[in-house]
Amino acid sequence: MFMMSARLPAGIGELFGPCNSSHMQRYRTERLDLVDPVARAVDTSWLPVTWDFRDYVRSDERRCAELFERSAEVGYERGISTPIHGPNGRHMVLASIYGGGSASLRASERTLGNMLMVLGLHVARAHHRLTAKPAVRGPALTARERECLTWSSKGKTAWEVSRIIGVAERTVNFHLQNAMGKLETSSKHQAYLRAVDLNLIQI
Repeated sequence: MFMMSARLPAGIGELFGPCNSSHMQRYRTERLDLVDPVARAVDTSWLPVTWDFRDYVRSDERRCAELFERSAEVGYERGISTPIHGPNGRHMVLASIYGGGSASLRASERTLGNMLMVLGLHVARAHHRLTAKPAVRGPALTARERECLTWSSKGKTAWEVSRIIGVAERTVNFHLQNAMGKLETSSKHQAYLRAVDLNLIQI
């Protein structure tokens, strides 16, 4: 099961995908994100966070233990939460709730995590496209900068992009760094999402 939520300073924002509505409503109204170690981890990480309710039900923090007990009761036993740090301070989380055993989840954690990072980027892009406000005029990107950002958004490394477009790897990194500077972002994924928001890249 996949679920996506917007992370806001005031807690959880919009929710997308199937979820236990009463459980999530309680999570939001009681601000359980403040005691949820998974939520705290994705706030500061660029990498997927694998979690298992059994790691937290014995927590010394009573509210944290109760949170994971209730989560297990509604079927949220383990999964991978993938942070998506978009432009303009946007922050979303793609949660994959896993129904298999914890051993099989941890064995495939890296592969699943990489897949979810790419999937999350494209889900965020689709969401931005559907909810985008009229774009303001943005900085001009060269054709190469747009090309390198687009291939990077598909999960390609700088070396892979260099082979695809027929230039040196350092040239790809040069174009990505230029685009990030023009768009005032700290990562190529943020730069891509901001370029889409500004209609500098058409999808």
